[in-house]
Amino acid sequence: MKRIDIKAYLAWASVCFFWGTTYLAIAIGVKTLPVALFSGTRFAIAGLILLLICSLKGYSLPKGREWLHLGFVGFLLITSANALLVWAEKFIPSGTTALLVATGPFWMAAMESFTTGTRLSLRGYAGIGVGFIGLALLLAPSIGADLELSFIYAFAALQLGAFCWSFGSMHSKKYPVKTSPLVGAGAQMLLGGLMLTGIGVIKGDLPLFHFNQEAAIVYLYLIVFGSIVGYGAYIYALDKLPAAKVSTYAYINPVIAVLLGWVWLGEQLNWRILTAMAVILFGVALTKTASVSNHSTEERKIDDDSLCPQ
Repeated sequence: MKRIDIKAYLAWASVCFFWGTTYLAIAIGVKTLPVALFSGTRFAIAGLILLLICSLKGYSLPKGREWLHLGFVGFLLITSANALLVWAEKFIPSGTTALLVATGPFWMAAMESFTTGTRLSLRGYAGIGVGFIGLALLLAPSIGADLELSFIYAFAALQLGAFCWSFGSMHSKKYPVKTSPLVGAGAQMLLGGLMLTGIGVIKGDLPLFHFNQEAAIVYLYLIVFGSIVGYGAYIYALDKLPAAKVSTYAYINPVIAVLLGWVWLGEQLNWRILTAMAVILFGVALTKTASVSNHSTEERKIDDDSLCPQ
């Protein structure tokens, strides 16, 4: 009988929990901190700490053009996708944001179909269709004569962010670095965070970048548990458990985000939202487990996991 690796499952549970709480932490922090400096400095610090830890453990750093590829991925995942997510949470509840972000596999499926000449299976198309039904149910009360422009902009920002995240994930797979995934993640966070921090400085946000107690707590929480601990646990779990099992965190994160937003911030939670959440995650499950085929009828499963923590 195969022995159960308790540490690996604890690491997986940590990923499910910590990455699910990031939406709440971001919603609290963005109330008082400017988006670019809030997100940029957080990732730059986390990336630097992670690289220092890896260096002390003897991991080799990226070389030559690898820094360019990691910087490009960092730009897409951190400077673009994460910054758009943080900005959107100024206008959309954290739980709703998590559910909209959960639709990322739909972008990945469409992008792989167009860029690699593959054809998505009927199951994949069904998953996308089910997912959009869930989105319609989730957004129905916001669609009407009183629809605010801020909501439209935030929704568009999340979809653009999902596109950037998917494109960055595909690029990281096309141009993998030879060093440890932890080193790659640290470099992505550092470079992407520095670029975003630079944008904040150019925008003149430095005078606004000051902390109250609440903002300081969530800022430190995101650095330590959202990035360093969360991603370290993810890599450990991925090394010890099947990738398909580890990737189920993507279904649990939105549930935790919705519940925390309801309990902590008083965000709305009713049967419509619960039903929409179930429908969206069911569509995501169908899409992520769908096979795609190319001209040689080779099949594989869609995998949208990137190498960068949330």
